[in-house]
Amino acid sequence: MTYDAARESEQLRVNDAAINNFINRYVNRNLPAAQRKTVFFFPGGMASQLLRATTPYDATNPAATFGFDKVWLT
Repeated sequence: MTYDAARESEQLRVNDAAINNFINRYVNRNLPAAQRKTVFFFPGGMASQLLRATTPYDATNPAATFGFDKVWLT
């Protein structure tokens, strides 16, 4: 597994529950679709946070999971 594939897999593992929760709340709102407003905050922008792995990627153990620290850039 390449670094990119391992990074994407880890990001999905960490964010999968939050993504599913967002989708369920969005679909189950009582507003018509035309009145819904959605805003996405991407990492590095205003009102967002960056996560940094506490351990470096190890190509010999691509199935490893990671812990993360919140990093705020000022």
